[in-house]
Amino acid sequence: MSKIAFIYPGQGAQAVGMGKDFYEKSPLSRTIFDQASEAVNLDLTKLCFEENDLLDKTEYTQVAMVTACLAMTRAVESMGLHADMTAGLSLGEYCAIAVAGGMCDLDAIRTVRSRGIFMEHAAPEGSGAMSAVLGMDASVIENVLNGREGVSIANYNCPGQIVITGEAAAVAEAGTALKEAGARRVLPLKVSGPFHSPMMRPAGEELVSILESYDLHCMGMAENGFRQLTNSVRPVHSVEDMKNLKLRVAGSNLLMKCYELWGADATNMNWSETYTALQQGTVDGQENPLPAIDAASVQEVQKYVSLWNANYDCLFFCINQDIYDNLTPEQQAVVDECGKLAVQYEREINRAGDDEILSRWQSKNGVEVVDNDELDIDSFKAIVEPVTEWYIGELQRQGYDDAEELVAAFK
Repeated sequence: MSKIAFIYPGQGAQAVGMGKDFYEKSPLSRTIFDQASEAVNLDLTKLCFEENDLLDKTEYTQVAMVTACLAMTRAVESMGLHADMTAGLSLGEYCAIAVAGGMCDLDAIRTVRSRGIFMEHAAPEGSGAMSAVLGMDASVIENVLNGREGVSIANYNCPGQIVITGEAAAVAEAGTALKEAGARRVLPLKVSGPFHSPMMRPAGEELVSILESYDLHCMGMAENGFRQLTNSVRPVHSVEDMKNLKLRVAGSNLLMKCYELWGADATNMNWSETYTALQQGTVDGQENPLPAIDAASVQEVQKYVSLWNANYDCLFFCINQDIYDNLTPEQQAVVDECGKLAVQYEREINRAGDDEILSRWQSKNGVEVVDNDELDIDSFKAIVEPVTEWYIGELQRQGYDDAEELVAAFK
């Protein structure tokens, strides 16, 4: 079974009419456009669908692109097409994060609205520029730019296509020098600012305040990774194989409901008790990221693992804002630097160990691995379609009058 990736573009891909067909034909897309317009106090349908002189301005481009991309994505998902992974170039990273579940759609839209304004103010239109350098090795470009003030490399897009950024005059002069040095072409990009350059640093500093509006100082996003399914009864290839499996599931009513619909007998228990329960047959299986399973030696009492990538666990590495504010500037600098290094290290070691873990489980413990492309993922998705209405009802019973809007924002 092939895997699906949703890849989102960066600034410069905007065009009048983007998302209009989806708005007219998909109620879900229409809802996202309308909610986004209200959230940022802009008529995003007019901005995206009608000829205007604002769409190419940074403070409007970003919110327009992210809204259009998310509106199209949610419509596609409602028809049964879902991404196994997401990625984005520059601005597109916000869409990728939202679709992967790292933030809700409206938070992403509000954030890039502020981001665009900050970036526009950091480098007013005309003060900066970007150009794509075609047909030249990165090392040659680096040598040409070495020692030049006001210009630097922004993106190593691919061999033979590298983007430079900075002050408008400096980028133009560097473009001339690069062509003289043998570049096949140097193409000015349709952007209104010098993105990915030191000129954007003030915008980055202001954006931090938006992200920290929840009274948390965030140093980065680490991860647990994708949760995988193990059991001792049979290999799980499709939803039919889930029937009557007794599974330990993380404490979430939403997850418990999904497992119920899949036909499993789901129960919640402390993770510290799970190994013994599996060993004694109180439960047949469990779901967790591979490193967590391995750390608890669960593979010793499980025969099968299905790499279904059902849920992705992200970890926001934060410190209480009040505590952070009471540190000296020197201490804050140490905390921030250590936080960034810790997040980077955690993600590296978390991802690096999966292949080794599976190989060791197979050779030492005799665990049978069902790869993702051997799974009928669509059979799982189809069964849980009704869970949306159920969850809305659950939220309403808990006093959330805006339950439908909340669920729509996270879908």
